Amino acid sequence: MRLDAFKTNGTSPPKFDLLVYGSGSVYLLRPVSHRGVAWVAERIAPDAIWFGGAVVVEHRYIHDIVVGAVADGLLVK
Repeated sequence: MRLDAFKTNGTSPPKFDLLVYGSGSVYLLRPVSHRGVAWVAERIAPDAIWFGGAVVVEHRYIHDIVVGAVADGLLVK
């Protein structure tokens, strides 16, 4: 993961592509940038369950999804 020092010099936080919420057995994966929306559309099944603008993900899959997103250059929080 690369951060642009100019954009993250303390005056503005980095912009994330995906936000992950939750714990236990269910997580929510929310795309919050154009890159995040495109990544989810390309890699998450079209019949996935959505809740409040986020994809519902079982706990056993969230780690691999986050690792894949980071490997593709997305910023995940």
